Amino acid sequence: MFRSASLVGVVATVALVAGCSSSGDPAESGSGDAVVASTSVPTTDLSADAGDAAAPSTAVPTTTIAPVEPQVVTVDVRVPAHAIDASVSVDAEGGGDPFDDDFATCSAYRSVAGAYAVGVGGPDADLPWVSIVSAARIDGAGEVAADVRVDLPDGSEIDAAGTMTLDADLASGTFTATAADGAVVEGDFDCAGSERPPVTMAATDEGAIEVVALIDRDGRERVVTAATLDADDADCPADPTSVVVRVDGDATLGAISMFEIDQTEGAAVMRLRVGATIYEFDDVVLDLDDAERVGTFIAADDVAVVGAFSCT
Repeated sequence: MFRSASLVGVVATVALVAGCSSSGDPAESGSGDAVVASTSVPTTDLSADAGDAAAPSTAVPTTTIAPVEPQVVTVDVRVPAHAIDASVSVDAEGGGDPFDDDFATCSAYRSVAGAYAVGVGGPDADLPWVSIVSAARIDGAGEVAADVRVDLPDGSEIDAAGTMTLDADLASGTFTATAADGAVVEGDFDCAGSERPPVTMAATDEGAIEVVALIDRDGRERVVTAATLDADDADCPADPTSVVVRVDGDATLGAISMFEIDQTEGAAVMRLRVGATIYEFDDVVLDLDDAERVGTFIAADDVAVVGAFSCT
């Protein structure tokens, strides 16, 4: 069963996506790849006598390739009222199941970011799960409203609302939020190994599709996203009797790498892949807006999923 705060938070995130998106142009990507070649300046030996027939010797320039930094997500979280001061760090490239294995997600690793989500946890971590999800699309660095979730080892959880502040690289930042009992949840996060800032989505971008989904298994939750620009019209048609929405997301582990809702045969069916796991659902409950370009979905099987999508 979904907790009301989580369900409202995740659906509100994408319900706001179409109307409360960034107002500026999409952020430009970084100036280049993370792998940068540094070349030493060639040096020439001029010590030979003027009459010496031998040509001056020239040192061969050397080139060093910077090592590729691993994709590791780290969240430091403090909740003084509950005596929590923990750091959770997971290799985002580890793969596996979002619940049974170490799992990390971060919008910094995507080519396109709408709503910003970062989360990390695992069965042996000090905290099973910590996530920070923006309540609207981001339009670059700075402060944005956000929801924070902290799962505790005893099976309980802390849900808090507040803000996250993104650094200029869109790969790190801080957060502060307040839970219903008044407890302050604060900390910082870092998504190491991102090659360049993701492109952000504007409300007017054509061919843009965004999906945010909350997956719940036995009270444990994972929030995952997918976003794409320049999508084909057939990936989000207005005709509700055919494919409703289809996204081939980033292949990066921790993202929705495939998402599809189809109701060509009457009842809606949904498929999504997260990490190494593919989820399939029959009898999906859809709620589409009048233009059928924005909608919410609820489905349940071994896990329950609630979320929303928008197409522009």
